[in-house]
Amino acid sequence: MAHEAKLVRTSAKRVFNRNVKKLVDSINSKDTAALIESRFKDLKQLWDDVQRKHEGYIESLENSKTTYDVEQEDGWIDEMDKVYDDVLRQKLAYFETVEDRKFLKRKEDRIRKKEGDKAIFRAEQARKVEEIAFRQDVENLEEALAAEIDKPNPAASMLETARTELKRQLEECKRVNGEYVLLLDAETAGDEIAWFTSLQKIYSQISKKIGDVIQRKVIP
Repeated sequence: MAHEAKLVRTSAKRVFNRNVKKLVDSINSKDTAALIESRFKDLKQLWDDVQRKHEGYIESLENSKTTYDVEQEDGWIDEMDKVYDDVLRQKLAYFETVEDRKFLKRKEDRIRKKEGDKAIFRAEQARKVEEIAFRQDVENLEEALAAEIDKPNPAASMLETARTELKRQLEECKRVNGEYVLLLDAETAGDEIAWFTSLQKIYSQISKKIGDVIQRKVIP
């Protein structure tokens, strides 16, 4: 009876140790928290089983009035208890590390968002500055056109230079808008396409007016 109980206890210990190794390997491999938690749950059940089998073995010794070394048997379960406590500490340390990583990630995400918001604000302000410059150039060019439109010999060179400068300013608007859009999410970025399109339309209209005026220049 006692011999059979000892074999059962030995078998329970073997299964327990095998699962200890699996759990420790998972922790060292940094497997998912869900997998490690699942393996620890299984190990806890096996540890409970080892304790039951040990108590069953001791009970069988006492029932059969077999003489046994109490300290030796207590030492056996104490060693098993140390194994369980050690792997429990490893598991807890792993989850503390996971929580630390989550905390650091949340902190980094907040910093990135804050920096991202600042970058978006700066890019938006830069775009506003270039748009103001573009619209001011358009206004100046409209005034110049109004002054030249009825002249038989309009200042073609001046108008062409002004158109070139306006084109350059339009390209600058395109550049800063591109930098701004890259900082936005896909949905918001799509809404910003119309901003540059409206400036392109303004440029096309005034460029055509300039072309029409220049073509009227009388060649002596």
